[in-house]
Amino acid sequence: MKLSSKLSLVALTPLLAHCAVQVRTRPLYVPPPPTVAVTVDTPAPPAPPAPPPPPVADAAPPTDYDDNDPSALTDFHPALDQHGTWYDDSKYGTVWAPSPAEVGPDFVPYSSGGHWTYGDDYTWVSDYDWGWAPFHYGRWVEADRGWSWIPGRVYAPSWVTWSTPEPGYAYVGWAPAPPEYYWRGGSYVTVDWVVQPRYGYVGTGNMFAPHFTGGMVLRGNAAVNISAHMHPQAAGGGGGGAVGGGFHGHSAGPAPSAVGIPANKVTAPPANNPGLAKAKAFGSPATAATVGGHPPVHVDHTIKNDNVLAGNHNTTANTQANHGAATTPGRQPLGNEQGHGSAANNPLDHNAAHPATGTNTLDHNAEHPAVGQQPGTNRMNPAIDHNAEHPAVGQTRVQPAPTTTVPPRQGPPPTSAPRPGPKRK
Repeated sequence: MKLSSKLSLVALTPLLAHCAVQVRTRPLYVPPPPTVAVTVDTPAPPAPPAPPPPPVADAAPPTDYDDNDPSALTDFHPALDQHGTWYDDSKYGTVWAPSPAEVGPDFVPYSSGGHWTYGDDYTWVSDYDWGWAPFHYGRWVEADRGWSWIPGRVYAPSWVTWSTPEPGYAYVGWAPAPPEYYWRGGSYVTVDWVVQPRYGYVGTGNMFAPHFTGGMVLRGNAAVNISAHMHPQAAGGGGGGAVGGGFHGHSAGPAPSAVGIPANKVTAPPANNPGLAKAKAFGSPATAATVGGHPPVHVDHTIKNDNVLAGNHNTTANTQANHGAATTPGRQPLGNEQGHGSAANNPLDHNAAHPATGTNTLDHNAEHPAVGQQPGTNRMNPAIDHNAEHPAVGQTRVQPAPTTTVPPRQGPPPTSAPRPGPKRK
């Protein structure tokens, strides 16, 4: 190597050493980890407490009576107890029958022991001291002991339905209004069958007679020819009609002038009759207390059939469940009101509760045959049993059990061979 080259290396050596000191290694780039967004559910603040409910105001007391107000079962006792008998009728429940010694054997409501008057409507004026009650409240029915009275709590001038004549025919007819309900065990039950009115007819010249004597009022066979010329007015009662404020049992009679009765033959209601005054006072909550009545109560107006809607005719417990909720506080049932028929008839028999006229027991299918069947069908046939036709809500319709025919055995019955005895030696 030349001397000049060596000198160049010697000269560059310090410079190269200095440069080595100045060189720095750069670290490798490592990207930061990815950012992950984390959502934290923040609980909602608690809702403020609800304000206390306003105090419930007591229901306003009724301003009028419902016809099925339970006080009807108690408020008439002072007036009627000494003049007849309360009993439990097999069909109409709790009823009152007047004493035959007072009314006679031929008693008919709104024909015996009183007379008609007319103001805005026909008003019956009774000759009996107790007449202010059963001729202006409730319904009369032909029951086990003859004409008997179902208590009711709404006043009317008379509880009758009318029959008007054809033009030029000089008769007027009327009948006690059919009931829409009856009482059983202290509760009301809706009538679910049709009660036919029993009309009587009187000539228009005798309509306002002071008493109906002799043959003035014609009924039955004597009235067949007359009834063909008469037209009953529509009136409620029976068939499950409404009760309480929706009753329809009272209908206004024909105006006297409309049936040919002159004004000078019309008798106006007496102004100072004590019985009429008491009857009207008894019908208003504002004055009922002055004559021995109790204030009205709220009544459940749900239609209640006598254990028919429930599809059960055999349990006394279900009888009470299907009767109304309007019971008289503190009152014990009268006589044998716990069930249908006598108190000994437990469990309840619907047939005993609704006997047919002139028979001891009623076949319910005869009274209410199934669709397409004839009345009078034997109830013992399970195919037409009332519970099968009208099952309770939620129950399975009862079907008759299928019959199986067993073929007769062929040939004589098999016989076993005689058992051999012990062998002789």
